[in-house]
Amino acid sequence: MTPRSPTEFDVVIVGAGPAGTAAAITLRQRNLSVLILETAPGPRWRIGETLAPAARPLLQNLGVLADFEADGHLPSYGNLSAWGASRLSATDFIFNPYGHGWQLDRECFDRCLCQAAEKLGAHLWYDSRLLEGPNPTDSGWEIQLRPGSPMILCAPLFSSYR
Repeated sequence: MTPRSPTEFDVVIVGAGPAGTAAAITLRQRNLSVLILETAPGPRWRIGETLAPAARPLLQNLGVLADFEADGHLPSYGNLSAWGASRLSATDFIFNPYGHGWQLDRECFDRCLCQAAEKLGAHLWYDSRLLEGPNPTDSGWEIQLRPGSPMILCAPLFSSYR
């Protein structure tokens, strides 16, 4: 099967997780054309996790704070963690200037960010698999993917968040 003619975007992002969709939202706020590629056929269940209070201004800057808060994530008033040690370290959010953190419903969180990116005009292609690339060209980057039939995408910028 021969690829269709090249399709151009300013930026192609591989991965529709929080980093990829946040990047897409930020780039769309700057009027760049963005394509997000995701190998999954749609939003999927992922194990929950917590989000620190410091994320509040980031969510505000992305323009998703109101939708995020309406999604009903459970409040988190602190964390216990053990990083490189056998002892637990406690972080209380009671004195945090941004308030509490959240216990995330990851599927819901990912969907919120994807919808925000799409609302701003980003293109999101699920079930897209890279066949080749990224390969540098004179004008940027080229990748080949298979979202049904082979296609060539060209972008001056290419970013992978996997």
